[in-house]
Amino acid sequence: MMAAGARETVISLSGVTKAFEGNAGHLVALKDIGLDLYAGEVLALVGPSGCGKSTLLNIVAGIQSADHGTVTVFGKTPGKDGSTALGYVFQEDRLLPWRTALRNVTFSLEAGSVLRSERDRRAREALALVGLAGFEASYPHQLSGGMRSRVALARSLVLDPPVLLMDEPFGRLDAMTRSQMHGELLRLKGLFGMSILFVTHDVDEAVALADRVIVLQPRPGRISTVLDVDLPRPRDTAGPEGAAVVSRLKSLIGS
Repeated sequence: MMAAGARETVISLSGVTKAFEGNAGHLVALKDIGLDLYAGEVLALVGPSGCGKSTLLNIVAGIQSADHGTVTVFGKTPGKDGSTALGYVFQEDRLLPWRTALRNVTFSLEAGSVLRSERDRRAREALALVGLAGFEASYPHQLSGGMRSRVALARSLVLDPPVLLMDEPFGRLDAMTRSQMHGELLRLKGLFGMSILFVTHDVDEAVALADRVIVLQPRPGRISTVLDVDLPRPRDTAGPEGAAVVSRLKSLIGS
């Protein structure tokens, strides 16, 4: 039983280390990473290129394995019996060009035993949730970048995951569309009660979305700072309070 006031931990990493062998020799991508993601929290990972942000997300997802350390999602090992708790939104939307928006979303359900009629119903609901009702029959080339991002988000939401992993999913969008997607993501988080682990290069994005920001430093990738972002939402990163947090975070990163 959790103590009164304690937060439920949904993802826990302890002592996570990962190295790769390549032309440059032995590269330690991550060293002794320890962090917790709490229920209902948005946790952002920021840092310069090469600090292991995406590698860390892939380890949490069970796509890659750590050389040392432990990773649990709701107390289970990801990639084995814990993987069903995770949705993953990648840097690229990864939509299948020969499938409509509806069929791209139903693709997430096709590996299971869900009947086609139920897959279609759930996919239509997910597309409606992200504001794409009426675009079910559209192909990816017929959609704007923001709409494609919404389809990719719907493809994860259709699984009803309690935890969403996001690897710079809005990085290719223009500033206005990216801001719209921030609002959409926070709306859906409130609707579903999800916990979100979010990788970004964009400091303003981290401040706009996250409850806490973890700053990683490279060679080897390691946690240097954990910053609480205690600002009311919606956040204006150009306003005095938001700009102060953005400035502090940039100084911590060294950008």
